[in-house]
Amino acid sequence: MIAALQQADSTVQAAIDAGLVPGTVLLIARDGETLHEKAYGFASLVGADGRMLEAPERMTTDHVFDLASLTKVLATTFGVMLLVDRGEI
Repeated sequence: MIAALQQADSTVQAAIDAGLVPGTVLLIARDGETLHEKAYGFASLVGADGRMLEAPERMTTDHVFDLASLTKVLATTFGVMLLVDRGEI
């Protein structure tokens, strides 16, 4: 399990280092128990005016994300995975 967590950690950090995302939060849980929870990078590097922030806000594990157009995809995926977990599909 530790090797898998280290791989997840390096994968997330590589995405940030490559500039794919400014930051993210990774939470891995099993059977209701949190196995790993970590915040990486920054919540945003660009302000509302489109300019780079001089002091970007660090990402935190309790950061609130605006899901906007991802709501349908995430809700559907969660619903399907819940049904799979219950053995209903």
